[in-house]
Amino acid sequence: MPRKPSPIFTDAELRLMRVLWERGSSTVADVSANVVGEPVIAFNTVQSTLRTLEAKGYVRHTEAKRVFVYEAAVGPEWAAEKAVDHIVSRFFDGMAGNLALALVRDGNLDAATRQKIAELLRDDESLV
Repeated sequence: MPRKPSPIFTDAELRLMRVLWERGSSTVADVSANVVGEPVIAFNTVQSTLRTLEAKGYVRHTEAKRVFVYEAAVGPEWAAEKAVDHIVSRFFDGMAGNLALALVRDGNLDAATRQKIAELLRDDESLV
């Protein structure tokens, strides 16, 4: 029985998805030319990774003059939500509050973000 596709993108998949999210519909050549970061991803790898993303249901294509034009079937918000769900279930025993506590404790939140969290907690008693 084939396993269910992971809702978490590999680094290479995420780099290609970011191109599709930013540019919209794109050919393989467009995606290949606009991928940022290292290592460089070869054209053939871009092509096969887009096919893999399509098989997983995260990308779809249309054909225009014998050229495949790809577009994202899921948005960046969906991807971020799935990544957070994965982290919460894998590292925090399904307890989102424990992730929030870890984020606050590690000190990497700027003052504006800490203020916003404090306001949310103060204003929404259901969160406390």
